[in-house]
Formats: sequence, structure tokens, C-alpha cells
Amino acid sequence: MKLSIIASILITTVTLGFVACTNQGDYKEYNKGKVYYTSNVNESEVDGLGELLVESKIFDGSGGAFKLDYADSTYFVSAVTSEEMIPDIQFLRFGNLMRMLIKGKLFPDNKVVYQFCDKNFNVLKAIASEQDEIGRAHV
Repeated sequence: MKLSIIASILITTVTLGFVACTNQGDYKEYNKGKVYYTSNVNESEVDGLGELLVESKIFDGSGGAFKLDYADSTYFVSAVTSEEMIPDIQFLRFGNLMRMLIKGKLFPDNKVVYQFCDKNFNVLKAIASEQDEIGRAHV
């Protein structure tokens, strides 16, 4: 229950931090949110992420952008956000919750790295484990 409340509060924060992306390649749209993807993933994986983002109310009709990639047995889920949000420990905890949710529901047999990115998908902060969230709250 507590996890659900924290996620709900932080979903609003994440949604407010999104900015539009242009020229990022192929994407699929889900409830006005975009999931960009590379040739390293298939469309069913992209659909799984898009549907999870809608189900989680991150794609709530107000936009947003994510990117999905895969390399070396690791899925990289990148979320476009504002750089000002990165030092906030609650925001980083939200990123770790999303990483665990995506791993558990979509990619249980692989490592998942959740990345906070600028509008061009340049990585600002990556969370590959709970220690990344807790141990290095500042960029």
C-alpha cells in the first residue's frame, strides 16, 4: 500500500518533468506518450513497455517519452525528465521502483537499467540496482 501511494505521488512528478523529443527514430504511441526504440528490441517488447506505462498511469494522456534498448543481456529503459529532478532522493526511489516493476513484469530473466535522460536521450542518471538509488543520490 505504501509503495502504491509513493508511486502515485511520484508518477505525477515524473509526468510533469517530461519534455517533447524530436528526431529520435522509430517510436510507438500509447495514450499520447511515446516509446522510442532501437533495432535491438522487437515490437512486442515495445508494446509491453508502452502498455505497462499506460497501466501505471505514467502515460496518462498528457504526453511523455521513453526509449527502450537492449545490449549484453540488459534492457535499458530511458525516461526523458528534467535535470532538476535528479538530485531528489524520492525521484530516484521512484526510478528504482520503475526498474523493479519493468524487470518483474516484462524482463524477469534480464538485467534492467532505468535511465533518467534529457530530451535527446543523453543519460543524466542511471539506476541499475537499489544501491545506485541510495548510494549516489546526486549526479
